[in-house]
Amino acid sequence: EPPEAGAWNIAVQPASAPHDEGDRTSPLEASRGSSALCDAAPKSVVGRIWQVAGKPSEILQLVQEAELLHATRGGNDPLADVYMVAVEAYGLRRSPAPNELCDLSVKAMRLLCRGSDTTAAARFHEKLRRSSVGQREARLFEARASQLERLGEVEAAAEVLNDGIRSGAGPVR
Repeated sequence: EPPEAGAWNIAVQPASAPHDEGDRTSPLEASRGSSALCDAAPKSVVGRIWQVAGKPSEILQLVQEAELLHATRGGNDPLADVYMVAVEAYGLRRSPAPNELCDLSVKAMRLLCRGSDTTAAARFHEKLRRSSVGQREARLFEARASQLERLGEVEAAAEVLNDGIRSGAGPVR
C-alpha cells in the first residue's frame, strides 16, 4: 500500500505509483528543502528501488549496490535516502517484521541519528513505531536515544529508552 500522506513529512514516491526517472528528489532532500544534496548514483538506486517495490530480494540487492557505491564515494545522506526508501518500498505493514526489514530500518535510523538534525530522525522513528518493526526492534530506540544524549537531551533520551521497554522492544535475532 502507498505510504500515508505526510507520514514522514518528507516527499516519498508511493510504492504503487510509477517512479519518474527524472524525479531526483530524495526523502532526505525534501525534508531539508535542498535540491542538490545527493549525487546522481544513489538517486538512481532510489528510483530503481521504487520500481521493485514489494519485492524484498530485489530491494535488498539494490541496497547492497548502494552500499558498494557508498564505500567508494562516501557521504551518509545518499545512503540514508536509500535505506529510508527501501524500508518504505519493502512494506512496513508486514507483521511480524522480517529480520531484513528490521536491519534496513536500523541502518536508516543509525545514519539519521549520527547527525544533529533531530527532526528527520524523530519523524522516521515515529513512522517506524507505528509498525511492527518499531514495536519490536530495540536498536531503533537505542539509536534515537544516543542521538538525543549526544545533543545534551539526557531526559529525552531516557524517555525514548523507557518507551522501548514499555513497547516490549528487544533483540530481533
